[in-house]
Amino acid sequence: MVNRCPDDVQDVQGYSPLRAGAAFLPMPASVFLFSQLTSRVLLRRLPEKVVMVMGTSIATIGLLLATRVGESTSYLQIILSLVLIGAGSGMTFVSLTNASLHEVEPEIVDAASGLVNVSQQLGAAVGLAVLVTAFNALAGKAQLTTGAGASAIVHPLDANFGVAALFTLGALVTVLTGVRPPKLGVEASDDRRPEGCVQQRPALALEPVEL
Repeated sequence: MVNRCPDDVQDVQGYSPLRAGAAFLPMPASVFLFSQLTSRVLLRRLPEKVVMVMGTSIATIGLLLATRVGESTSYLQIILSLVLIGAGSGMTFVSLTNASLHEVEPEIVDAASGLVNVSQQLGAAVGLAVLVTAFNALAGKAQLTTGAGASAIVHPLDANFGVAALFTLGALVTVLTGVRPPKLGVEASDDRRPEGCVQQRPALALEPVEL
């Protein structure tokens, strides 16, 4: 037995390690492109909550599509899942960070930004630990066996993608129920004026006119 983690494109599709690594490049590329698109275009035209809903929905669709991966699945279907997951992640990360720092006082914006980054890293670490544990429970000893059949690898991977889709569905519900749109700005002079108080206009200063 060899202590190694199975990989769908290597063990099932027969890719070399270099080719397998290159096969996953569309995901980070889509994360970068859609994060730029979100910050430069989408957030200037749509509210943060709408962009977050769009991002988590797209990522969920990508994960659900990944649950359909089989032994004879083409790379086109795999790359479609990778692009959807990357695009949804890029849109969600940028809009979430932007919404988290909205209306934060300038003197504490650095601390708030650090808290957001720590929360993202902690969530990623915990989520990865849960997914690895779930895969170990689903795959059993097949992940340690070099000659394990393709079905022994593919079916646990499909189920693991389903678990990941549950995470994104939970994030989608959290966004829909927990994220509130920002309050519309009002004029401070009108909003803070006591009720019944009439604003006094300054008297015009009349300069003497020489005749």
